Amino acid sequence: MSVDLARRSWLIHGRSQKNSVRPPWSLPEVLFTDHCTRCGACVEACPEQLIYPGDGGFPELRFEQSGCDFCGACARSCPTQAISPDLVNKPWEHHFTIHNHCLTTQQVFCNSCLDDCSEQAIVFDLTSAIARPHIDPIRCSGCGLCVSACPVSAIGIQT
Repeated sequence: MSVDLARRSWLIHGRSQKNSVRPPWSLPEVLFTDHCTRCGACVEACPEQLIYPGDGGFPELRFEQSGCDFCGACARSCPTQAISPDLVNKPWEHHFTIHNHCLTTQQVFCNSCLDDCSEQAIVFDLTSAIARPHIDPIRCSGCGLCVSACPVSAIGIQT
């Protein structure tokens, strides 16, 4: 039986929940919730401690402390192949955006996100007095290190 987490959240909390970021190489959401047994193996296996039990006990990622290095430990630990690089080609489909409360929009110099981006996916627009960052979706792997580096939590995930 498929679990509709948005409906479940609405019934419990009276509001719809945004889509969760699942571990890399997770099956599409409807298949993921059908296959995942919520055993916690991926939570225990993640060396970066990014994976947490989310709504309904299903694993989800939180990038506040670190980023994903795509080591594959979560996939190797999954007994049901709900997380499987053999079945899913790309680690995930989400991408990151920089919100309007970035320090640079307040004319404050900051490049914390740039310093942590090994893919060089963050570029700064030099047309204003304080350069503003943009994320190049082609270069961005989605590792999330920029999220943990941002001092004002101005980098968000779009699924």
